[in-house]
Amino acid sequence: MIRQLSEMPSLVRSLLADVETEVVEHKEAKRNFDFEKLGKYFSALSNEANLRNAECGWFLFGVTDKRKICGTAYRKEERRPSVGLRALKHEIAENLNNDLTLEEVYEFDVDGKRVVALQIPPCEFASPTTWRGVPWSRENSSLKEMPRFKLEAIWGQSRPDWSKRVSFEAGLDDLDAEAVKFACER
Repeated sequence: MIRQLSEMPSLVRSLLADVETEVVEHKEAKRNFDFEKLGKYFSALSNEANLRNAECGWFLFGVTDKRKICGTAYRKEERRPSVGLRALKHEIAENLNNDLTLEEVYEFDVDGKRVVALQIPPCEFASPTTWRGVPWSRENSSLKEMPRFKLEAIWGQSRPDWSKRVSFEAGLDDLDAEAVKFACER
């Protein structure tokens, strides 16, 4: 879900009220941040969001390890939104599988300090997100190549069979006459 820019400061405060989780990461990124690490974090946060049934993962720049907002100059430009930040969507997508990219990039101030929030979608159904062909995950606050048990959890995902569920709103008129005839003959 894309959020309103005005919602972002309170969202960041709520994310920082808790410790880093497998779906939230924050870095100071005072001036820059290593592009390779960014890609690995994207893969990890995307995969972990899927495994935890989270709406998305968050990567925040301008926040210390102690969860204090310090501000960032990462891809800062005179005008907002930053063209360099917008270009990040394309740059990231070139190295990910399944045509994934950042869901959204937010640039805003919290207490007068610039924060950049990258909203990362969960990996696709039964297909882990890879960065340059390698799937990544989080182990507590560490970044690791995805272990086999997590890969198997994603690969083994199955869609629920809606045809086996009871529908209390359905009536006889909702049934296909040919399907009913076929079932009766069997």
